[in-house]
Amino acid sequence: MKKLLLILLCLPMIGFGQNDKIIFSSGDTIYGKVIEVGVNDITYQYKGETTNNVAKKRDVAKIIYSSGRIENFEGLKILHRNKVKKEKQEAKLRFQRKLEMGFVFGSTSSNIYGKLKDLYDMSSSTNVSSMQRKNGGFMLQYNISDLLSVNSKLLYQVKGWYVKGDNIEFTTADLPDGVIGTFDFDASIYNHYISLPILMQLNFGNKLRGTINTGFYASYLLDVIEITEYSNNIEDFSDRIVLGENLSSTVLYMAEDNPQRDTDPIEGYSRLDLGFIVGGGVSYIVNDRIRLSFESNLEYGLINKYIQDNPFTNYNIAYNFLFGCSYNL
Repeated sequence: MKKLLLILLCLPMIGFGQNDKIIFSSGDTIYGKVIEVGVNDITYQYKGETTNNVAKKRDVAKIIYSSGRIENFEGLKILHRNKVKKEKQEAKLRFQRKLEMGFVFGSTSSNIYGKLKDLYDMSSSTNVSSMQRKNGGFMLQYNISDLLSVNSKLLYQVKGWYVKGDNIEFTTADLPDGVIGTFDFDASIYNHYISLPILMQLNFGNKLRGTINTGFYASYLLDVIEITEYSNNIEDFSDRIVLGENLSSTVLYMAEDNPQRDTDPIEGYSRLDLGFIVGGGVSYIVNDRIRLSFESNLEYGLINKYIQDNPFTNYNIAYNFLFGCSYNL
């Protein structure tokens, strides 16, 4: 009796094992019997049926015969591509429509534009150059869809510029008959900001993604440090003028030949800076939680940095390079 029950239990398995398994490029699978494999078509029957069905060979990925032999067809490549594409889409969907938080770090290359820079550029004796400083902070991103995201950051930035002057000639009102000397100077201006950029971001790609973004930023000025170093070549004119009585304090200041630091220049600066941003980058989705990114953008300031009555306007311009890591909440 026990042997009979065992045979009855094994019969469905034996019958199932005698069927051929046909796997299509679409991912569909049927069990039945392969009647004929032709030049372009495959004729088969469904399990338990006697009606012949015909499929194009290009639509079939492979056949696993009841004997255990496997025969592959053109559709196997399509099946593999569809599988990889589906896995990427599923991973991307798991990553999208969620809030991301993380950190960024990198550098800011900054300079100025406006009438002040134009004034220096007009002189062959002075040269204005960019300042490269580190930056960093936190990022927050909300993925509205696979295509569109809103990206914001809270950054600590140092924006500034260098100006160098060589063989600058000077005179005094007391000596109107000609140049009394020349001087060189190196000046560094450091503006310390807390910045809040808000960007609309377009995304394209799958695991390795490209981004294009644009928006605006608002920055608050925390501190300004101005350091100037002078060296001079003042002629000996002690027989022509008495130092301390007629020579201007500016010339005396330059004659000290030491670095000078303006400890409170922020009084003449606007605390608020606004501007627009345009940029792009790439990101790599490590898994459904972690994303690595690199971004480069241009900041173009729209507010004059000087609030005092100054005819020489001065605006910020900066290039940011940021590496980031974010976690999908």
